[in-house]
Amino acid sequence: MDRLHLMTVFVAVAEEESFAAGAKRLAMSPPAVTRAIAALEKRLGVKLLTGQHGMYGSRMPDAVDVSTENRTHG
Repeated sequence: MDRLHLMTVFVAVAEEESFAAGAKRLAMSPPAVTRAIAALEKRLGVKLLTGQHGMYGSRMPDAVDVSTENRTHG
């Protein structure tokens, strides 16, 4: 899987706070989303989401907060 696809999947899951909702948003199966997140985590060597992989909710650990609310513009 290419990096852009993996990042697109990650953003969808993070914004939806759910693998299942992220999968629905991207018209993918939940197992495909789980595999994509696992591939991205392996590629980066870091755990990006906490919670259960699969149909259950997920959230980003505090150290991986990528929301625009926490960014400075200047």
